[in-house]
Amino acid sequence: MLRTLPTIALGHKTKPRLFLCLLVPALLHPAQAQESFSPVLEPAKSEASRNQTIPTPTWKNQAWNKSIERGQALAEEGRYLQAENSLVEALKSAEKFGLNDPRVAACLSSLAHFYQARGNREAAEPLYLRTIKILESSLGPEHIETGNAWLNLAELYRGADRFSEAEPAYARWMQSLETSFAANRASLISPINSFALIYYLEGRFEPSIGLLEKTLSIAEETLGARHAQTADCLNDLGVVYAAGGRPAKAERTLRRALDIREEMLGSGDLAVARTLAHLGEVYRSRLHFAEAERTLVRSLSIGEKHEASWSTELATLLNNLGETYRVQRRFEEAEQLFSRSRKIWETVSGPDHPETATTLHNLASLYRDQGRFDEAAGLFRRSLAVFEKALGRGHPKSLMARDAYQRFLADTGRAGEALRLQAKVTNSN
Repeated sequence: MLRTLPTIALGHKTKPRLFLCLLVPALLHPAQAQESFSPVLEPAKSEASRNQTIPTPTWKNQAWNKSIERGQALAEEGRYLQAENSLVEALKSAEKFGLNDPRVAACLSSLAHFYQARGNREAAEPLYLRTIKILESSLGPEHIETGNAWLNLAELYRGADRFSEAEPAYARWMQSLETSFAANRASLISPINSFALIYYLEGRFEPSIGLLEKTLSIAEETLGARHAQTADCLNDLGVVYAAGGRPAKAERTLRRALDIREEMLGSGDLAVARTLAHLGEVYRSRLHFAEAERTLVRSLSIGEKHEASWSTELATLLNNLGETYRVQRRFEEAEQLFSRSRKIWETVSGPDHPETATTLHNLASLYRDQGRFDEAAGLFRRSLAVFEKALGRGHPKSLMARDAYQRFLADTGRAGEALRLQAKVTNSN
């Protein structure tokens, strides 16, 4: 059995932070925009940082900044070629002040952000790196603007699944934040959570848990035990406890998150549905099937009212509730849910996406349990092919799917097909 990786909030995927964000607001196309994390408070300035202030008000009417504003407006209108030209013009104008001037960094960051929003990470990366080099030289490595430049680079790496490179970039960002926001610790919650997400996605649950326990402590101390952001921290920590093999802690933590969210947001909010979905999975992992079903069905009843904006999470929930029914041999109900999940994933992500393969694999397991071996064989074969193509043959999901398929072939007397699969594995090694 395979499960879709649980959705984890961990703040939210952040917009790239633009250097001098007061003058250079977000440049993302509306269709690509993501919700940013909570706005940071005014940083507590050290004696050194007071001597490194940026005279942004005097720059507002300069030619390079007007070119950035024009490029931003053009990008919002979808006139991307003209937008790029305007941003390049801004960079050339700023370079007249010197190649290491902070104004050059502002233009580089804006142009990199534009490329990143358009999906051109290869063009954005060297611009972010050059931005960092300029800011470290002109403002210092611990300045908040230097930290924001590291954040931009970290988010680019995270978006490309380059987690080993994202991790040190997030660490440099965190270093600048802890220096600048020492007096406003609540501002550290979302940044630390974003860092924890890197560990979570890499499957390194213990360091992720350590960071999330830290943010929970900060939230409880600075915001209070019944605050909405405290509930967010509890939800995220509960998810990672579950993934890290601590189901009892996960259950207690998620129940706390659910209690706060229901009180503050109401029982029909999507945030409540998410926590219910995570809690239901914990119940199922502990073989508490009645509680799992009740909790997942309640989550589903909320999610179905928001299907347009919650489609992928709904598909995950349908898959997981279907698996709850399958292990109880409630095959008809399970098949209906797996089929709905498969349809959503194929529509949203396509037939060759790993999440589609997860549902195909679980549907194959259902057919195997029902004795529908020919149908099961086709779906096991198809899901394995998708996993190997999308994730690689050495990925844990590919290995799990291959092992399940091999056991199925052995159990159903399909020796010829089992030998061909084994030969394929041997040759690939």
